[in-house]
Amino acid sequence: WQYMHLEKNRLEAETRENYLDLRNEFIKSFVSGYTSCEQLLQQKKYDLSLRGDGLYVLFLLRVDSYSAFCSKKNRSERKLIKYAASNILTEMTSACFRCECVDMDDDEIVCLVEYDRQSPPQEDERLQDILKRYIECVVKHLDISFSIVVSTWFSSLAETPEQRKKAFEASFLRFIKGHSSIIFDSDEIAEHKGYPYPTEKEKQICDALMQGHFAEAKTLIHEMLEQFATYGSESMQVFTLRFLITVHNFVELCIESNQIAPRNHSFNESVSAVQSYETLEEMQNYFYLICDNLQKALEEKKDSRHTDVINQVIDEIDKSYADINLSMESLANKVGLSHYYLGKLFKAQQLVSLPVYINNVRLKQACSLLLDTRLSIDEIMQACGFISRSNFYSLFKKSYGITPSQYRNDNPNELKQN
Repeated sequence: WQYMHLEKNRLEAETRENYLDLRNEFIKSFVSGYTSCEQLLQQKKYDLSLRGDGLYVLFLLRVDSYSAFCSKKNRSERKLIKYAASNILTEMTSACFRCECVDMDDDEIVCLVEYDRQSPPQEDERLQDILKRYIECVVKHLDISFSIVVSTWFSSLAETPEQRKKAFEASFLRFIKGHSSIIFDSDEIAEHKGYPYPTEKEKQICDALMQGHFAEAKTLIHEMLEQFATYGSESMQVFTLRFLITVHNFVELCIESNQIAPRNHSFNESVSAVQSYETLEEMQNYFYLICDNLQKALEEKKDSRHTDVINQVIDEIDKSYADINLSMESLANKVGLSHYYLGKLFKAQQLVSLPVYINNVRLKQACSLLLDTRLSIDEIMQACGFISRSNFYSLFKKSYGITPSQYRNDNPNELKQN
């Protein structure tokens, strides 16, 4: 008996689920334009709440961050969450209006509303309040965010497919307004197909990147993307792709000229990333990241080159410390830098000035000769590159606290052994 009871419940659940799926598919077919208005109104099986007279408004909901949503949830989980989101919208809207919600697959839900107000939707505070509370509700309870487009009012259900198309085009404004936005398809979308590409601004961005002025480049990128965003989805996509190609070519040029190391990121991956972004902020952050990575790569390469230069200088000092002509100027000529820049670079890496480093090497060699040989102090001084006896004594005492003679006398055993 218990098994039969469970089986009966299972069959009822399956029947209910099949009924809901068929009902959703029927409404979806109508919204997509495959089922006529007459067929919709004559269908009694699904107990639709729409009556076919009066005014209508269409809500088009698009899941925000849809790529992330798909990566976190499998198909069944996505369907269940959207079903719950549709039910919540139906419950909240039906308190004021007759409505039907339908899952249109992918990132889209449509809600058809019988609108009985005297003012247009964009002026209806009660309708806007419903949508604002709905957005807050699904974020809190379903951990999902929607941007919602509200159509203009229309007088015939037969206009639904066309209104959905217009609403979908208007949903592009999410790119400017951001996630969880409420958009009215009466808002302007200027599609300037004849608008010229801002070549001069693109050149300014490349010049700023070339000169290492990354903050300036980011400001210009922000201005360019905001400019793109005012010209509608088609122009936006074309211009963004063209700009991406320019940036990609610039990075490749840096690689070819050995300014940065090769990267493990293809152009196709960049295109896919850009095409997946839904807001201006996401797009902007992507290009900012390119700037940051380029700046880091240039600095790493620069640091590597600087390290090579400093190592070359140190090797030269070790070989030529006895040369009285060894100086910051002679070393700068050797590595092809100005003595000012070399001095600044050396101190930044070694935390000691170049002249002090040269003297330290010479003094260290002098200490070795004082202990390892019986050369006179004057001979040692000359062998280590010092010209002035007084300067040698002054530097030695400053470094070791005693004179060269005292240093030798304080270590007689080492000298005797050597």
